[in-house]
Amino acid sequence: MIRKFFSVFSLVCLVLIGQGTSFAHVQKAAIATIEPNDRTGTIEIVHRFSQHDAEHAAHKFGGTSDSIISSPEVQENFARHVVESFGLATLSGEELKLEEIGFEFDRGYIWVYQEAPMIEGLKGLIVSYSALQDMWPEQINTVNVELDGTVQTLSFTGKITQHKVVFDDANNSKHTHKGSSHSHSH
Repeated sequence: MIRKFFSVFSLVCLVLIGQGTSFAHVQKAAIATIEPNDRTGTIEIVHRFSQHDAEHAAHKFGGTSDSIISSPEVQENFARHVVESFGLATLSGEELKLEEIGFEFDRGYIWVYQEAPMIEGLKGLIVSYSALQDMWPEQINTVNVELDGTVQTLSFTGKITQHKVVFDDANNSKHTHKGSSHSHSH
């Protein structure tokens, strides 16, 4: 599912890049996906940033545009920033424990991976995301959430760093999610 989404997204990007050289500059945009992994019983979060944007932001992470590619320490600082700028909570405000899985550079992008335990009967999420917005107020962070069989797209721009997404009960009931059940006090 993630591969299909990124294949389509990559094709659109290639078409746009072919439209002119203005796309060679800092894009100030990131995309993330939130999907279930039925095999592991977790929620997978995948963040994607262009290498070009990371090169321009490298000084924020103790490096130079060249060191974001060559320095594992600068790369780790970048990934840590992404992880620290992202959060998930239930609709009642209970934060989900996110685990950093890792990061990698591949084909001009920086990928940062996280996961959280799936919660039985999850009705929705509060998603927080502010990566690079303190550096570039015009940064656009897009998150595609697909936990109920439909894709809901959230856009984080300017001072908007939090959105609520509510899942469709009809679609959500067709998924069997493994994991612990949490009780919520209202």
